[in-house]
Amino acid sequence: MTARRILVGQRSETVRRANLAAIVRELHARGPLSRSELVARTGLTRSAIRGLIGEFAAAGLVTEERATPLGTPGRPSPVVRPEAERVIALALEISVDSLAAALVGLGGTILAEVRVDRPRAHVSVETIVADLAVLANSILVPARRRAAVIGVGVAVAGIVRRSDGFVWMAPNLGWRDVPLGRQLTEALALSVPLDIANEADLGAIAEFRRGAARGADHLLYVSGDVGVGGGIIVDGRPLTGVAGYGGEIGHMA
Repeated sequence: MTARRILVGQRSETVRRANLAAIVRELHARGPLSRSELVARTGLTRSAIRGLIGEFAAAGLVTEERATPLGTPGRPSPVVRPEAERVIALALEISVDSLAAALVGLGGTILAEVRVDRPRAHVSVETIVADLAVLANSILVPARRRAAVIGVGVAVAGIVRRSDGFVWMAPNLGWRDVPLGRQLTEALALSVPLDIANEADLGAIAEFRRGAARGADHLLYVSGDVGVGGGIIVDGRPLTGVAGYGGEIGHMA
């Protein structure tokens, strides 16, 4: 095989993966959509959508259903429904007074959730990581018999370097310069991507995508549980500022 053919093949596979990702993003964010809606939202052709949905269906990630007739001419486009329990993400939260873990399926369905209270005291990161791993495994172990874990997301009440989950500062937890990403990766031993972010920034994204601000262009989110924090979204994009201080109102006062 020539180098040119290899390059063309690589480009074709890159395009295919990008198209698959575009469909997954829409189904995860919006839930069941018709093929026609997917064509409109992704810009892909009908034939491309049909072929890619066929791949997802063969893998058990989606099902297709007949749409309810609307009384208009023509056959209604089939509805593509994500299968929530085939692939899951593990969501973790480290708050000042609690730890939480949840399993989120394709389409945003929360399949399991558990939260435990903890004293409002400064506790070592090693203790928190160990406790969080036990909590996560309590819902993760039974779920892995039927589902594949594809990633971990962690919300923490602190200033975080997103590239590796390094916590610069978490005053209410008593942490400074903590390699939380590395420690959680080792404790969970899942071999999947792990992303850590500030809890207020993630709260803003949640409200923007699925909550009160869905459909808006801009959002200012304020968190006042313990201390004051915030998240900012401008033109649909999170505005985190330098080193993650963008919405941290408590550090500006």
